[in-house]
Amino acid sequence: MARDPTSGPLRDDMTWFEANRLRLERKYAGRYIAIIDQRVVDHDAEFDALAGRIFERFGVRSVCMPKVGRQELRVRSPRRPRS
Repeated sequence: MARDPTSGPLRDDMTWFEANRLRLERKYAGRYIAIIDQRVVDHDAEFDALAGRIFERFGVRSVCMPKVGRQELRVRSPRRPRS
C-alpha cells in the first residue's frame, strides 16, 4: 500500500506552519519558505530557486514550502444597468 505523503514529518511541518503563521507572516510576507523539522531552513521570493537549493542541500524528499502571506481573491461585483 502506498504511504500518504502528508503523514509523519511533513504533516508535522505543515501543522507547525499553521500554528506559527502570524509570526511567519511578519517576517517572511510574500516569500516562499522551506520548513524541515519544524523550523525555517531557507526562504526566497522565487519558488524554483528555493526548491533547487533545498533539494541540493537535503536531497529529494517531501518538504513543506508554502508561500507566506494572505492570499487575496478579487471577485468583480456584477453591475446593475443604470435606469
